Amino acid sequence: MDKYFNYTGWEDRPSILHLLSDQALFLVNSHHSIGYNFPRAPHVKEVGGLKLHEPRPLPKVLKQIMDDAQEGVVYFNLGSNINMAEDLPKEVLDAFIKVFSKLKQKVLWKWAGKNYPPVTSNVYMLDWFPQQDVLAHNNMKLYITHGGQSSTLEAVNYGIPIIGIPFFCDQRRNIRKITTAGFGQLLDLDNLTESSIAWAIDEVLNNERYKQQAIRSQRIFQDRPMKPVEEAVYWIEYVLKHGNILQPASVHMPLYQLLLLDVLGSIAAGIFLIAFIAKKLFRAITTHLGRSKSEKIKQK
Repeated sequence: MDKYFNYTGWEDRPSILHLLSDQALFLVNSHHSIGYNFPRAPHVKEVGGLKLHEPRPLPKVLKQIMDDAQEGVVYFNLGSNINMAEDLPKEVLDAFIKVFSKLKQKVLWKWAGKNYPPVTSNVYMLDWFPQQDVLAHNNMKLYITHGGQSSTLEAVNYGIPIIGIPFFCDQRRNIRKITTAGFGQLLDLDNLTESSIAWAIDEVLNNERYKQQAIRSQRIFQDRPMKPVEEAVYWIEYVLKHGNILQPASVHMPLYQLLLLDVLGSIAAGIFLIAFIAKKLFRAITTHLGRSKSEKIKQK
């Protein structure tokens, strides 16, 4: 691995494997408001939301569209890596267009390029939206997303229910966390039909529990002593001042000690020794009793 990370003077630094195994601090882009809680080492710090910023004014036309949406707004964005025109079958796109045409809400649809398909007057398509500022608008009701980590954290920060359509990597896991938290639904790629899309949108928009759970997760997410960037800076400065003080001793333990294989081996050896001695004693006692019984029979 070192041959791919060489530069002037690289020979004097520790190996990459050593650097990877000797971390003073891990900053993790996650938060327990939408995660599965589990024990973490002291040097692992959750700072989910590093990219969040205060809402900025929307472009004039977009602001007018959202302000006039009396029934609310649905935001549809599958991320920058998905080109819907190329990556989604035509029948799936047609299903979304049909479902959106029947909604009372206005729909903001992020579309790659300028070759927009024909849509109804309640659907507005652009190749880019200021996502956080859109999610922060009071009329935002639903976010249909691919389930990227940043997108889910932004939705949580603004208390917006989600319909997730995961494509790859961590997206399915992220959406599963949302469904477990109770403010979203998951749609599989192989089940994107007009009926399934319509059901999911109707369920999340018209069932109050999704919005209530989104607000609850938002409160938990925002209830922290400092902003994510400030917390990250604090912990970086902390380890710079104090060194590896947060690093657990297990980092430098050999694997057999970390997994307690030496302890388990000692216990197994003890059990084996006890069983061996007990077996020998049992044989000795039964042999002695057998001889005694034979001698008594001969005497008779």
